[in-house]
Amino acid sequence: MTSLRASLAALMVIVLTATACGSGVREESPSLDEASAVLADIVGAAQSDPAGLCAYAASENMCQTALKDAGPPPPDEPVVRCEGTVAATETSSAGRILQVEGATADGGSYSTSMLTFYDGKGAVVVINPVYWKSTGIGLGTEQMADGGPVKKFC
Repeated sequence: MTSLRASLAALMVIVLTATACGSGVREESPSLDEASAVLADIVGAAQSDPAGLCAYAASENMCQTALKDAGPPPPDEPVVRCEGTVAATETSSAGRILQVEGATADGGSYSTSMLTFYDGKGAVVVINPVYWKSTGIGLGTEQMADGGPVKKFC
C-alpha cells in the first residue's frame, strides 16, 4: 500500500509535468462544476462497470492497479467534504482537489483526495478515481507550506 501511495505521488508529478510539457502549462483548474460532473460519471461507472471508471484516470494502468486491491465499490455515493485548487507552477498545470468521504462496501470508511486537471487535449482527468480506496495526494513540502501555491481546502 505504501508503494502504491508513493507511485501515485510520483505519478502526479510526472503527469502534471508531462501535461505542461506537451501543451503548455494550464493556468486554470477545472471548475467545481466540471470536477463534480466527472466525479458523478466516475461514481456511475463504479456502480455499473468498475473498470470503466479508469477511462477518467490520468493513468489507466495505475487505476487498474488500485482497483485490484480496492474491494468492491460502495453502494452509496461519496460526499464531497471540501474542495480546493492547486495553482500552476512553471512545470505543472493547475488542478482542483475534491476530498471525498463515505462508507466502504464492508462498512468501513474512506477519505480520498481526487485531483482533477486538464489533460493535453483539454479533457478533465483524475488522479485517484478509485475513491473508496482512501488515497491521498502528495504535493510536496514546498507546495504545502503556508503561502505556497496550494489553497487550504480542508
